[in-house]
Amino acid sequence: MDGFKKDIVAIKREVLRLTPPPHFSMKDIARSFFGALFLASTFIFSSQLVHQTALLSSGHIVAIIIATVVVLTVEIFFIGYERVPDRRERRFLQFWAKRVVTFYAVAWFVSFGLAWLYGFDLVFASVVDLLKFAVVLSFPAAVGAALGDLLRSY
Repeated sequence: MDGFKKDIVAIKREVLRLTPPPHFSMKDIARSFFGALFLASTFIFSSQLVHQTALLSSGHIVAIIIATVVVLTVEIFFIGYERVPDRRERRFLQFWAKRVVTFYAVAWFVSFGLAWLYGFDLVFASVVDLLKFAVVLSFPAAVGAALGDLLRSY
């Protein structure tokens, strides 16, 4: 029965061309940087984003951070981990941790970099407002960072 099941998995992989995701590398970090830069740069010039961030409470900020991690987790699972053939050998927590930490760190780096590059650090009255802006901008940046992984898989 196990041989039959392996044959079905092999046929499914061949028909759908589901290749197992390779291990995480520096190329993935570079891809995530450009994906984050691309998606965050489309949101940074929204005046509504700048005005709204100053009005957000700490509860909103925590909710945005949680939503970002949840969206990243869903992306990581359905884009990459779903194609892992032997899940006992590659555990989800290890697979997830490397990617979520990297994607979110890249998103923060891109958010602060774009804020500084375009002078948004001078627009906000306080460092807290700049941090709020970075949290809000890091959501689309993190989604863009994970999209680099998606583009590699297809």
